[in-house]
Amino acid sequence: MRPMVRSPHPPEYQARASFWGLVVNFTPSIGFQLPMVAAIWAISRTLRKEWDFNFPLAFAWTWITNPATAAPLYYLFLVTGRFMLGEWDNPNMDFEAFRNLFGEVFREGGAETSWWQVMLDQMTQLWHHFGFPMVVGSLPWALFSGWVGYVWTLRFLKAYHARRARMSNQASL
Repeated sequence: MRPMVRSPHPPEYQARASFWGLVVNFTPSIGFQLPMVAAIWAISRTLRKEWDFNFPLAFAWTWITNPATAAPLYYLFLVTGRFMLGEWDNPNMDFEAFRNLFGEVFREGGAETSWWQVMLDQMTQLWHHFGFPMVVGSLPWALFSGWVGYVWTLRFLKAYHARRARMSNQASL
């Protein structure tokens, strides 16, 4: 919180970071979130300076998805995606079966396997088992959480700065 509230940048700069961090967080991209945030940050800085955002803050928001939270979130994405695609006749996989299959997909490779190869293999397996419905189902969650994060961060920082200004004015009287 301290770097966010003490930043010399306007609140919108921090709010854009919350938006992008949460959007990336709520996609089935565990292991690739830092490169995704870095790419969005580099593109925004290159194309339009006014789209720039706080990269460390955006990256911190991606930590919501971690090994403990990935299975429930990805299952939510899968169920949402199947609903959105109208896959009513597709037998629903219960969470326990999903979690077991998810755990198999995310087992580590052998000692001779590179981190990059392990991640690619896991993403390939994830796509093979759950693929398109999971990606589609993540989109409303990603956009909604990004919007909520943007609005919350903007309101929080504006209120914080207004309160500090009032306190500063009272102290100088």
